Amino acid sequence: MHRPRLAFVLTAIASAGCFVIAGLHAMGFDTVLRLAREGPPDLPPLVSLLWIQVSADFLVTGVVVAIVAFRPGATARTILIAASLIPLATAGLQLRFLGFLPSTAMVLALGLLMLGAAAAQPATRPPAAASQPAPPPPAAP
Repeated sequence: MHRPRLAFVLTAIASAGCFVIAGLHAMGFDTVLRLAREGPPDLPPLVSLLWIQVSADFLVTGVVVAIVAFRPGATARTILIAASLIPLATAGLQLRFLGFLPSTAMVLALGLLMLGAAAAQPATRPPAAASQPAPPPPAAP
């Protein structure tokens, strides 16, 4: 498989992974909200906000990564590296505050997949003519 095709496949899989994680996360909303109602009265609105926000983060990240997959450009590597920070940070926070869970492995794998997709993106260099200085203007008579 040549490099642009590999980059497309890895990026498309990463995008689909973001959508899957967003969906799986959203499916747990009712269970988490039910548990939050057993705590202090201020807890359910905060848990609702944070739970939906994480799902939205992965949904938006999936859209951004899908755009990179179908419209790669000179900044594809940079965008994919920046997008990988969402799942990598999520995995780090889960490890710190919840310990290792199956979802931790999923988001960690997704972040590493995004970094792999970024590495597989073809290198883009400016054309040789564009990197040379422009000729000086003609001398005035």
